[in-house]
Parts: sequence; structure tokens; C-alpha cells
Amino acid sequence: MNFTKGRIFVRGRMVKRGVPKRADYILYHEPNTLIAVIEAKDNNLSVGAGMQQALEYAETLDIPFVYSSNGDAFVEHDRTRASGQVERELPLNSIGMSS
Repeated sequence: MNFTKGRIFVRGRMVKRGVPKRADYILYHEPNTLIAVIEAKDNNLSVGAGMQQALEYAETLDIPFVYSSNGDAFVEHDRTRASGQVERELPLNSIGMSS
């Protein structure tokens, strides 16, 4: 999901737009109430490989919860916490799923 059209670069009379920022997933509680951004990476990478990118997006959009996943697990970052456990890893087998 693109959430910016890309930075605008101006050089004299020339105007060029940069690359848009694109989050893999943005979760909403209701329209205009963003609650989480999820960055998905290939499972050849570490579970937290997308965290810096997702944190940047969350800061830009003022989103409280950030997740990075490689398909094997999730890393959760709670931007609402000032201290204590801000990040935790959530293995897929620990996430309650009903069949």
C-alpha cells in the first residue's frame, strides 16, 4: 500500500518525484484509525529484517504498533511504551489460532 507519492525534487525548472513509500500491510481499527504496520520479508532473512523500515513508516504515519515477519515468526514493537519490554518475538506456534 503506497502511503506517499514520493518526495518532490526541484532543480531549476525541472521537477521530479522520488520513489513512493510502500508498506506491505497497514492495519486499521476503523477508517482513519491506523493501529499497526507490518513489514513482510523473505524467510531467508531474519525475522526482524524489516523492523527499521517498518519503524520509519510507523513514525511517518504515527502508528503505535509495528511488526516485522519473515513467515516463521513476528517481532512486535510497541511504540506506546517508554520503558520496559518494547520489543518481543512472537513465534508462530505461540500465536493463538483456531481451526
